[in-house]
Amino acid sequence: MSKPEAGLHPETKHAEIFISATSGDLRSVREIVKQGLLTMGCFPVEQTNFPPDYRSVHQMLEERIAKCDAVIHIVGQRYGAEPDPASLPEGTRRRSYTQWEAEIARLLRKKLYVFVCPEDFPYDQAPDIESEEKRALQQAYRGQIAQGKNLRTTIRSREDIAVKVRELQFELEKLRKRVSLVHRRIFALLAVLLIVLGAIGAGVWWTALQAFHFDRNRVREELTNEIRNEAQQRIAKLNPVEDWRQIKQLEAEETQQLADIDRDLDRIQETSKSGEASVAYTTAIKLLQQKGVGEALAFLDSTSPERATEIEQQKNRVGREEEELHKLLQPELLNASLLEKQFRFTEAEAKYRTIVEDAGGWAEPRNLFAEFLRKRGEVVDPAKGNAMLREAIDICQGTLALNPKTKAPQEWAQSQNNLGNALWDLGTRFGGEEGNQKLQAAVDAYHHALEVRTKADLPQDWAQTQNNLGNALDDLGMRSGGEEGNQKLQAAVDAYHHALEIRTKADLPQDWAQTQNNLGTALDDLGTRSGGEKGNQKLQAAVDAYHHALEIYTKADLPQDWAQTQNNLGTALHDLGTRSGGEEGNQKLQAAVDAYQHALEVQTKADLPQDWAQTQNNLGTALHDLGTRSGGEEGNQKLQAAVDAFNHALEIRTKADLPQDWAQTQNNLGTALDDLGMRSGDEEGNQKLQAAVDAYHHALEVFTKADLPQDWAATQNNLGNALAILGTRSGGEEGNQKLQAAVDAYHHALEIYTKADLPQAWARTQYNLGIALWDLGTRSRGEEGNQKLQAAVDAYHRALEIYTKADLPQAWAQTQNNLGIALDDLGTRSGGEEGNQKLQAAVDAYQQALEVQTKADLPQAWAQTQKNLGKALDDLGTRIGGEEGAQTLQAAVDAFNRALEIYTEPDFPQDRADTTKRRDATLADLAKAKRAPGNSAASRQ
Repeated sequence: MSKPEAGLHPETKHAEIFISATSGDLRSVREIVKQGLLTMGCFPVEQTNFPPDYRSVHQMLEERIAKCDAVIHIVGQRYGAEPDPASLPEGTRRRSYTQWEAEIARLLRKKLYVFVCPEDFPYDQAPDIESEEKRALQQAYRGQIAQGKNLRTTIRSREDIAVKVRELQFELEKLRKRVSLVHRRIFALLAVLLIVLGAIGAGVWWTALQAFHFDRNRVREELTNEIRNEAQQRIAKLNPVEDWRQIKQLEAEETQQLADIDRDLDRIQETSKSGEASVAYTTAIKLLQQKGVGEALAFLDSTSPERATEIEQQKNRVGREEEELHKLLQPELLNASLLEKQFRFTEAEAKYRTIVEDAGGWAEPRNLFAEFLRKRGEVVDPAKGNAMLREAIDICQGTLALNPKTKAPQEWAQSQNNLGNALWDLGTRFGGEEGNQKLQAAVDAYHHALEVRTKADLPQDWAQTQNNLGNALDDLGMRSGGEEGNQKLQAAVDAYHHALEIRTKADLPQDWAQTQNNLGTALDDLGTRSGGEKGNQKLQAAVDAYHHALEIYTKADLPQDWAQTQNNLGTALHDLGTRSGGEEGNQKLQAAVDAYQHALEVQTKADLPQDWAQTQNNLGTALHDLGTRSGGEEGNQKLQAAVDAFNHALEIRTKADLPQDWAQTQNNLGTALDDLGMRSGDEEGNQKLQAAVDAYHHALEVFTKADLPQDWAATQNNLGNALAILGTRSGGEEGNQKLQAAVDAYHHALEIYTKADLPQAWARTQYNLGIALWDLGTRSRGEEGNQKLQAAVDAYHRALEIYTKADLPQAWAQTQNNLGIALDDLGTRSGGEEGNQKLQAAVDAYQQALEVQTKADLPQAWAQTQKNLGKALDDLGTRIGGEEGAQTLQAAVDAFNRALEIYTEPDFPQDRADTTKRRDATLADLAKAKRAPGNSAASRQ
């Protein structure tokens, strides 16, 4: 809605309009015009009684018309009354009173609207009651009008004149304002506008004497204010807690409408340039610019019934002119668009449907309606939304059939782009092959659009389609495993880079920021799937892209975009931090926490509950990872903060309202409780671990294998982790049952996590399975225990097929360490050479782990592996005896001593005590070995 301008108090003087028409045959027409003017707030002026003398008549009419603001002159077949010809000055041509009224209006330079009634008009009286002389004079006058330069239009019926008078409403409003010019000089630019009417009847037309200047910035301001005010008013009526779904929908609708403003402005300018701007269309745009959406809609609504009649006539006309039909439909399209700006979507949809039905194969309204349905499909409830998206797809495909590329290339490209948008939206809603097929079809549609939308010819359309193509490729890549998925993600990155060749910060700052944000998402997705330095580089590039977007998306100017980008930045920093060791990794994780907390400054529970919950969930994941890397009380505090963040998220993410989000957060909560429980001893720790198991079971109520197989698999993996830890803490049969349940959970996960489709998830689960089997094996005696230990070794070897030193060095090193532990335990249970080989294999595994777990980079892991190496060397040395055994035992002592360089008394008292005890025991074994018969070292002593 337009804001009133302070300090202006317009005068409410009525415009006076003189009605000029013969009385006998056009009495009813005069009455229609009179009533129409009164309805519009104008004052009709008539002169029905005339003195016989010419001089008296001329003076009287001149005085009357001089006081009026305009004259409506209606010309029929009758001449009417006239002054006494004898009173006329010599040489003065005979004129009727009605003709004199028009002539005086011209002489006084009054606005003159001329309506001409044809011979078959339904007159009140027949024209042939007049003399032949008068009839000849009237026909001569009608001929002068037809040949003259004055503007005129033909009216066919009484209804027609009613329509034409109503169409003058807003021009007459300008006349009224001009009357008050002395008091309102600031409105000088709003002086009288002559309406340009499209062809009426046999080529009769109106035109404007004054050009209209379209102020794009002013109209953008009007539309922006209307959308924001309408959204705020509607949201203010809702309860933030109970009506959050409606609020979320309104916010999404507001975002959509604001994003469409420039497209709408482009259409207005293009319509004007193309010659399809009718009088009604131009008048509505003027009102939009000067008075706002409400006034423009009021005018369009008031004139819509008459347009409907004309549209129907044009449709049924033999050899109809498509351009004229398009001109009649343009105001209706504008009407539908403005209804959207007032969030009157049901009315807008009905309007679009009528237009499409009337338009035949015309691509423009079909494309606009398809895009309308797509946008509505994004925000309404899923079932209705899916139906709308499918209808949008059908309309686009029909438009492409009616308008092939050879007929209308740009419209064809627009339809392809719209088809891609609808397919992309629908594809993201469906899993499995159906979803993939729709996303691929979207990619194909965008590629078709780019056949016409080239960088050289249509640079902005080319950039827009490249951006859309990137979105579809990103989603498709995330659904595809292995190299195929990576290629699609890289293609998405390439598409965004193409778009940025046109969408520059200088020329199109918001489009530039949007594409930078999208680029960051694709780079993040690609980086998380790539190992080693290559993956890190892509993640850092994602961080850089988000920082670029934040140059435009500021908290002050675009708070919600700023908050969402902060959230995305946090995700990329989180992914990067989990891959970086030491202080560098911690700094990136802390930066992720900071980014999420920035987002929460805007995304509050009261204003944006779902966004608040999503960011709380993300904050929890970053705090969790930071907590697992921090020792002591600091780490515990971060893990507890993660638990708190997840619980906050669950205040909004309920199973009833948002089942999948609820399940995801339950899964994350379980992970944090799991890690916190591992750090807590005794009953408190066990309670947290059991709470983690419960959270995972909650998640599995929604994450089923049938509906959400990957989420089901991830949660099964996490459930296995919690059960495995509980199992190691529990003695006897209870502990064995929990460990076996963990093994079963890992096997469930591996039903979905295959090496071919999800290699890293498969490797991670194999690693976890190895740990559970090892724990179970160490509790079991005899052959059963050996089988479980061997199964653990096999699981670790499978994990190492993906966890390579080159691609995932830390995961490779940790798996080598765990493999060493399992081999050590299996070797101590095996006799003879077989046992020695397994112990030597354990030593080899530890030494490989130490190639990555260095004292400088990963001191704690280095110390733990040195300690494990010491134990394996001790076990091996005591079995092989002799000089070799003594050397092996000495190597074990050296390994324990290296571990003690990190395990200091102040920092790691328990680890130091245990390692010292093991080292001392090995020293005792070494002393015995040196004293043994046949040992050269012992004999020298």
